[in-house]
Amino acid sequence: MDEALWRARRCGSQVGLARIDVDRFKQVNDTSGLVTGDEFIKILESVGGAEEAGKVAFKF
Repeated sequence: MDEALWRARRCGSQVGLARIDVDRFKQVNDTSGLVTGDEFIKILESVGGAEEAGKVAFKF
């Protein structure tokens, strides 16, 4: 996030943030493994258009 804010300031662009609360995501990781959880995040990225340049999805 810090890098995105720094880049936006430098380029005079904007930053947007969307938070998606996926119910029971921890349960997905615990029962199916971290790899499956990461794949799920990639699916969310593609649905949300995050594959476009400059867009990033991550878990925390």
